Amino acid sequence: MYSLTLGKLAEEPKRDCPPANRAIRKEMLQTAFEHYGSTWMGGLHSWDEAKSLLEKGWPQGAERLRALAGKLTAQVPQAKSIRRRLTWADNGDEVCRDRLNGGQVDSCWRTMRRAPFVAPQTVAIETTWGGHYGQTPEELFWQGAAAAVLTDIMEEAGYRVEVYANRVSEEGSKRHCSRVKVKEADMPMRLDGMAAVLCHAGIFRTFGFLCIEQAEHDIGGWGHGHGRELPLSDAKVLNGDVESIHIGVISTESEAVTVVREFIAKGEER
Repeated sequence: MYSLTLGKLAEEPKRDCPPANRAIRKEMLQTAFEHYGSTWMGGLHSWDEAKSLLEKGWPQGAERLRALAGKLTAQVPQAKSIRRRLTWADNGDEVCRDRLNGGQVDSCWRTMRRAPFVAPQTVAIETTWGGHYGQTPEELFWQGAAAAVLTDIMEEAGYRVEVYANRVSEEGSKRHCSRVKVKEADMPMRLDGMAAVLCHAGIFRTFGFLCIEQAEHDIGGWGHGHGRELPLSDAKVLNGDVESIHIGVISTESEAVTVVREFIAKGEER
């Protein structure tokens, strides 16, 4: 597995690669924007523009996400936890003689009971990153939209959210997972930054490709476009005891909305 943080990606946009993939890395650096065109790259024309977008965020993408979040946010339950609280009653674990002698017979026994209260709860969102060569920038936008919108909504409801963008590349029996930690649980929410990393085609087709090219095996001519989802079972192992939400392949707004609503429905059942 090749793991990166958002900051490391920004600092090393032209990182070297294992010998098997150096040729394709060189080709991507020299000809990608000219060969594929700015439309395929989501409107970007150069590596400098890609790096700037990654560092400064994508306001236009954030506005689209914010509009969708606004339609759904009120339906998310607040994060809850459990703690032991002291209660007084007419029976319990231990009697308070001061209360008993003072005539408070109906509230002289004390006990510690578990009670819910609103509090931060950490959740990890695991989402598939990018897509295949034939997908449009609009389709790649919705691939990341569900994770970005869920993060925004959940943090407003009191959750602490960490976000991972995953891309699994396979060649025969060889398997490589690019895993980018887009947001730390205690990191302030920046929707424009989330939009840039998760939703912009040009970021995946520059920095995402760079991550894929770190594979020890030869990714070949189709390696960038034939990715797989990170299995839920693998995500659970990587996250330990942290509750996780798994988002697979998405390419439309309706699919993104469905994912968000499914989570909301599960939350309301708790």
